[in-house]
Amino acid sequence: MGAPELRRRLRVTALPETALICRVPEAERYISQYRQRFDPSARRNVPAHVTILYPFMAPDLVDASVLATLQGIADTVPCFNYRMAETRRFPVALYLAPDPDTSFAALTDRVFRAFPDFPPFEGKFETVVPHITVAHGDEPLLCEIEVELRIALSGAGVRARCSELVLIENSSGRWEQMHVFRLAASEI
Repeated sequence: MGAPELRRRLRVTALPETALICRVPEAERYISQYRQRFDPSARRNVPAHVTILYPFMAPDLVDASVLATLQGIADTVPCFNYRMAETRRFPVALYLAPDPDTSFAALTDRVFRAFPDFPPFEGKFETVVPHITVAHGDEPLLCEIEVELRIALSGAGVRARCSELVLIENSSGRWEQMHVFRLAASEI
C-alpha cells in the first residue's frame, strides 16, 4: 500500500462515528483481561457488548428525530434474558455466543429498517451474527484463550439480561456514551 492510500485510509477511519450496542456487564469478569490485551475497541473504552449496528451515522447527524426513532424501536423490544456459555470463532476472533440471539438480531433488523442508509458493518456480511468479542489474534492465541474461558464458564455459562440499547460515539478518540434507550418492560 502506497503513502497516498495509507493517508486516505487514516483520514477515513479518523472520522467521528457512532455505534449502537447492548452492553454485557455480566461478561466483564470473564473476558475483560483478554479484551484489554487483544481487542482494540476495549482499549478505546468500549465495554463488553453485542453490536446492534456499526457504523451508524456521524455524531453531528444525530438529532432529536433520530433519538425519537431509536427510542420508538427500543419501545417495541421487551427486555430479555440470555446466556453466554458457548465460545465460537470468526477467522481471527474469538467470541461468546448469546443464546438465544433472536432479540439481538431483531434489534439490528429494526434499526436497519428505520435507517437503511446505514447497513450493519457497511453491508460486508450477508448475515450479522450477534456476538460478544473476547479477543482478536492468531490460532494459537485464540485456542489458549478459548480453553481458559471454557474452564472459567464451567459449562453453565453466564446469565445476562438486556434492558437497554446504547448509542456510543468516538469524536474524542475514545468511545463514549451518547444516549441510552430503555427497552420495553417485560413480564419476567
